[in-house]
Amino acid sequence: MPTTSCTTNTESPGRSDSPLGRTVLIANTRSRWGRSRRTIRDAVQCLRGRSIAFTFHTTRHPGHARQTAAQAASDTDTLIVCGGDGTVNEVINGLCSAPGARRPRIGIIPAGSSNDIARTLGIPLSPKAACETILADRTRAIDLGCINGRYFAMASTVGLFAAVAAESNKLRGLSGAVRYVAAALKVMAVMPDPWRMTLTTDTATYEGDFGVVLVNNMPRYGGLPFQPAADPADGLLDVLLVPPVTRRQAVAMIPRVLRGRLADHPMVTAFRTATLTIQLDRPAPANNDGECLPQLPTEIHYTTKPAAIAMLC
Repeated sequence: MPTTSCTTNTESPGRSDSPLGRTVLIANTRSRWGRSRRTIRDAVQCLRGRSIAFTFHTTRHPGHARQTAAQAASDTDTLIVCGGDGTVNEVINGLCSAPGARRPRIGIIPAGSSNDIARTLGIPLSPKAACETILADRTRAIDLGCINGRYFAMASTVGLFAAVAAESNKLRGLSGAVRYVAAALKVMAVMPDPWRMTLTTDTATYEGDFGVVLVNNMPRYGGLPFQPAADPADGLLDVLLVPPVTRRQAVAMIPRVLRGRLADHPMVTAFRTATLTIQLDRPAPANNDGECLPQLPTEIHYTTKPAAIAMLC
């Protein structure tokens, strides 16, 4: 969901002598169509109940989480995100855009509709249990993917799946896989023409007409296990190429997606690579971690950033 809110920021200064060091909490009160407010309240109560001092920000407009994270990067030890995958994505991009090599570790209190990043890292969905995971102070370094200078933790996609992600953001009241499948069915009612693409990997080149490029750093995307073998600590991106398909063929692929077996479909090409360049015959929609990119590119460069962020999980 877009990271927007009209809530005014409140402050409770984080201290260096706190168990988590200097701590900042960034909360998106609009995650899951405003249903995150209860999660945020429970998270704040849990942290305060454990005597954790923190600076508290609520997001006020798209990009605010990114701006806040960038400003906090240099003097924060722990940055806690209470929101969905889109909010986590903004925070990661904010930290990566900040000057200097030092970055705080990130804790997640899931409050989105899919929470795929948290699920992949084994972070509980309960606010109290997620807080306890943060307080356990166990970190794991994960890779990040990058598309044309914008980072992602979970996945990035070009083409039809990006159009599905944009449509899913309009569907209120649905969560996770149900929301993504409903959006996919709606987009498939008017199947767009495929794109002529040339894709260059570390070791090979693919050329042809494709409707979907899905680039995973983690197994899940849109609440679904698209690439169960994707590992956010192996320095590689797991890529799926889907050629033009009919509506009937696309619908028939959904059970494979639900079982995490799309890569086994005979029409689908799967490979791993650390870098990927895509040249397209015309602009295509693209997104990172379910959030639509502002410009439609015709040339795309994917890279990996190994062990870029420390996650509390």
